[in-house]
Amino acid sequence: MVYKIELILTFIHTRRAMDYLKKVILGAFLVTFLSNCTNTKVEVYIRDDVKTSNSNIVAFPALLLEKNGSISPANTNYSNILIDGLFSKNWSSSIKDGKVYPMPKKVLDSIPGAYKTLDTLITSFDSVSAIEQTTGLTSLFEDISKSVGDGAFAFALFFQNEEQYKSTGALQFNMGLFDTKKMTWKWITKASFEAPPGAPIPYEVVTQDMVNESFKELNKQNIF
Repeated sequence: MVYKIELILTFIHTRRAMDYLKKVILGAFLVTFLSNCTNTKVEVYIRDDVKTSNSNIVAFPALLLEKNGSISPANTNYSNILIDGLFSKNWSSSIKDGKVYPMPKKVLDSIPGAYKTLDTLITSFDSVSAIEQTTGLTSLFEDISKSVGDGAFAFALFFQNEEQYKSTGALQFNMGLFDTKKMTWKWITKASFEAPPGAPIPYEVVTQDMVNESFKELNKQNIF
């Protein structure tokens, strides 16, 4: 009886290991497919007249936006840990001077009114003029400086969560660097993805590809 139970447990563990291995192989295949034939299109917009005064970078956790570009209320539940790690890693390997301070989502969630105040920055994404200093922004900068570190704000912004992506096969992603001293955007990127017909690609894979492709384009244009 004990021998049979051991055989059953061995079979279960083997099946689980095989299932996990299949997922790893599939993920590797999809990443290779995307890297060789990506459907991600990236555009870069830079302010040549803005010389970033911050050498350090505060890398925010991935944020979810509404169609109109405002911060979605769903951010209280939205989380993309893989992207957060990849975003900080890309920043660390891209900047020549300064430090990268990853902003943990828990820390951001704990700052009173953080999302409402950040909405002021995010909705100015396409603006070429500086944002007027307000009490809310000043307070947020101070809170983040004390909790994480002082530096320019780096954002990774998605317009669709996993469910929305699955229903349309399309994904929009923006990145931006905001100078907290000069109160304006140094540069922004806009990326879009359309899933090829009959070849569904997981949300996790597409979002990682969009981040990597955006950094590739920035490096290609010698932005850093």
